[in-house]
Amino acid sequence: MRLRGWYSTKYRSGGATYGSSLWARGPEDAKFVATARGMGETIESAAGKRPDFERPSRLFYGNHPPLVVLHAVAFLCSVARAARLDVGLSATDDSGLLHEMIHYFLFRKHKPMWLSNGRRFYSHKGRRNLYNELRSLEQATPGYVEENT
Repeated sequence: MRLRGWYSTKYRSGGATYGSSLWARGPEDAKFVATARGMGETIESAAGKRPDFERPSRLFYGNHPPLVVLHAVAFLCSVARAARLDVGLSATDDSGLLHEMIHYFLFRKHKPMWLSNGRRFYSHKGRRNLYNELRSLEQATPGYVEENT
């Protein structure tokens, strides 16, 4: 069995069973990482190769459609939230990562929008800052990326 690499997992949410994957140094580490993620995942098998998904940062940097990027960001934030990471817990706050990503996609091609109360409405964070926040969250979230990437 391959020790270092991707492991297939299953977890339940809202009464349904879903599949995911995590990166670990070996079978025992995979169990530890699954527990640290806090989603109630069980290890199904050693996947060996990289799973068929792209990191949110790569999707965002690669100019994929906004809904594809936001779906990946939402899942990353849910894993981070389950792992009790501060960024995951605050992702939907008004200045949180997911909320700011939505602002970015809504207003990236337009000048800031002025609300009726005279307040500007736009993303306070530029593309580079959002990308860096995504990368940091991916690195901090247990089992989300391979080591040294």
